[in-house]
Amino acid sequence: MRVRHTVPRIATPIGALGLLLLLQVLPASAMHDQGYFASLAARFLERWAHANAALVDPALPDRMAATLYNFEATYCYTGNEPATRTPCERLLADDEALYRATKTYLDGAFLSNATEGPTYYEVLAQAIGSSAGETGWPGRGPNPFRCLVLSSAASIGLVMDRGTYQPSYAVRRICLTPGTYSVAFTTASGRVTGTLTLTADPTKSTLIGMPAGALATAPTQATSRVPFALPYQFLCLASQPIASIAGAKVYGPGRDLVVQQPSRVANTVGIHVKVEDRQRTCASAVCRQTLDGTLIDAIALWRAACARCARNYLEAIEINGKLFLDERIARSVELRANEGSGVEYFNIRYRPLVRYVPASPAAMTALGAASPTGEWVAIAAFARHSLPAPEIIIRLGGPSAACGGDASLIACAGADANVELNARDFRFVRQSTEVLGAGSQSVDLSQVLIHEVGHWFGLPHIDPAQGLGARRAMMEEVYGLHGQCITGGELGLLDDASDLTWSQRLRACSGLRYPRLARAVR
Repeated sequence: MRVRHTVPRIATPIGALGLLLLLQVLPASAMHDQGYFASLAARFLERWAHANAALVDPALPDRMAATLYNFEATYCYTGNEPATRTPCERLLADDEALYRATKTYLDGAFLSNATEGPTYYEVLAQAIGSSAGETGWPGRGPNPFRCLVLSSAASIGLVMDRGTYQPSYAVRRICLTPGTYSVAFTTASGRVTGTLTLTADPTKSTLIGMPAGALATAPTQATSRVPFALPYQFLCLASQPIASIAGAKVYGPGRDLVVQQPSRVANTVGIHVKVEDRQRTCASAVCRQTLDGTLIDAIALWRAACARCARNYLEAIEINGKLFLDERIARSVELRANEGSGVEYFNIRYRPLVRYVPASPAAMTALGAASPTGEWVAIAAFARHSLPAPEIIIRLGGPSAACGGDASLIACAGADANVELNARDFRFVRQSTEVLGAGSQSVDLSQVLIHEVGHWFGLPHIDPAQGLGARRAMMEEVYGLHGQCITGGELGLLDDASDLTWSQRLRACSGLRYPRLARAVR
């Protein structure tokens, strides 16, 4: 089968002007806009997902629509021979035939857990007796999806920054790209929120906070040291819905309000972090790896909660020259670099709780290209240091003079400013393993850095919270010997802190104090 003419590949919505230009080339009868294909793909995906009791990545219809649009523009072009054009037109006019082809692709992508397989474009081409290779499109590629099978069907939804994506049917399979997600699980006793970490090998995935026996195969904990699984034990969102500062209740969030003056954090694609360790208290590779991983996970926890921040904020973190990317960004950049085209475009619409991962050589090569496109323009400029971005310095040393300089200070930080860790008077541990420091008192590194990163986002200290048992709220001034957790009230304040005009926003450096020593110096 010979195709005489193909139009440029369109992998993303092209806008009104681009569509108008294409319509001047192609007859209106041969063209459907991408909105039509998005609606069609959503309907097909809903049908397939319902039949297979699956919760499927809600961004997938956009990707499928882009492929359908390219397929029609290539094969149904009026300048093609009838032997090429007519089968294309018949397929797109027959919903059942088109669904069967789509089902073949979805079965292969979601039910097999194969690491690679035919692209959606290839399956469509085969349905009309052709192949993707005849038109220059890749026929096979890496399969970005994995499915986790539950032991029984349940009402489950995917919690995202724009609300919960909740299928209308009971779910038996959760089919997403590997990553960490917040999920809502409805049981006979009520609604439970948990966290799903889906790995490339689904049997090694983790499902935290769900009723016992929810998984058909018992998951095992990941053994990779960096990046760490996000420390969800530091979340207690059902507690303390309202926070107070200096005795006055502070109501947040103001998500329906326009940000008058966005903070640097709320409006930057990335941040540069440098670790200053003049005393070489964290000189080993294991220590630095642990410190880096703990810091980026602390940033990830706060980052996902800010609804008033820019859509693409903090997609990248550079620590001492090493680039870490939002896990979804990293996968999409690598996919583009490996396939050399945008046929399976990764449309990043949601900001769930996701990890940062080290940028791979393929991603670095793609970001270093002369003309990066799409989602990666700003990230590529950030990676080349040609885009202005905030810089944080993590100082390892003694007690911070900016916060008073006494031995009770564990750490000190300011809004949009540096973080200082008192490694002289305290030992910082992670999961019972000593990481750095020479003091006699041990403190949890994750707990300390989550608190200090909260300050960097602009959160002030809050009054002691009620209803947390022995634990303290994360932004209390005194370190919690029995643990600290981020409350719903603190997440509400995070949106307000994204605006520099918020009257309660942190203005000066603020220190985290060890409780017994804090009483001794007061």
